[in-house]
Amino acid sequence: MLGLFLKAFVVDSVIESINLCKFFSIVTSKPDEICDFIIKDLHHSSTVVDGQGAFSHQDRKVVLTAVRRGEAVRLRQKCKEIDPIPLCSSPTPAKSSARASAPIEYPRAASAALFLFLEKKFFLWYPCRKKGVPAGTAGRERHMENPYKEEFRAIFQQHVTRRGGDQLLDWLENTDFYTAPASTKFHCACEFGLVMHSLNVYKVLREKYFEEGDSEESFALCGLLHDVCKAQFYKVATRNVKNDETGQWEKRPYYSVEDAFPYGHGEKSVYLIERFVRLKPAEAMAIRWHMGGFDDSVKGGSFAISTAFDRYPLAVKLHLADLEATYLMEHGTSEVRR
Repeated sequence: MLGLFLKAFVVDSVIESINLCKFFSIVTSKPDEICDFIIKDLHHSSTVVDGQGAFSHQDRKVVLTAVRRGEAVRLRQKCKEIDPIPLCSSPTPAKSSARASAPIEYPRAASAALFLFLEKKFFLWYPCRKKGVPAGTAGRERHMENPYKEEFRAIFQQHVTRRGGDQLLDWLENTDFYTAPASTKFHCACEFGLVMHSLNVYKVLREKYFEEGDSEESFALCGLLHDVCKAQFYKVATRNVKNDETGQWEKRPYYSVEDAFPYGHGEKSVYLIERFVRLKPAEAMAIRWHMGGFDDSVKGGSFAISTAFDRYPLAVKLHLADLEATYLMEHGTSEVRR
């Protein structure tokens, strides 16, 4: 009996040791280059937060990430190459108080808990920006009642039962998804514009293109989340505009783009969703190519969209629903003068 206990203990220790990750806190002035290495070479995600030296009062970025033990050496070496004097904490095993789960490529289930904790504490895994809209409102500061949020959540919870769905909704709560605009000056360039557009696309998709054999869950995921890439994408800036009545120049707010995670458009939405929910091939293709001919890769000469539309009817349906919502349903919804 004692031998069996010791054997089980050793086996459990070995397996747990294999699954351990190292948690890094990297204080640096070059967070973008370090994050690019983590994402593109190590295939993990990271959290970037603002920091300030207690003595020097110099502003720095703090990159938080968890990697496998074999990748920890590569990350430390790369940090020294990018920023010769980064403050890189000693890698902490994931079992310590700075807990990290492995692997981190798609943090579903248990590993999602770490990212949700970090995102709730530090707002998001890439820099969160102050909310606001050109009409003089401000998302969280005003606490204005959101007329679309509950409807969005109700549809999602009714139709999406896939593992990770609840964690995805929790993540959205810590972004500006429910208050952000859908564009800078075209359709739904207003507070709540992004969630309003997402609901419109879902409704057109469901009412016009749902056929026998189609999946309610797939339609909900694609319609509601196709533009999740626009969360934490826009910021409010000001510009001088001449008042036609008074002839005076006035500062007026407007939306501009500040893409902290330049991963594309449709492909970025797929990446963000799959951090929590595994998409089916048809869903991933539909979201990836929902922009149709407006997609940058198509403008650059890519023909992959043609194959995707030919093989996956859902991709065509989502693109058509997006077009109708944008150019017909949402015409005149911008609060910004072009």
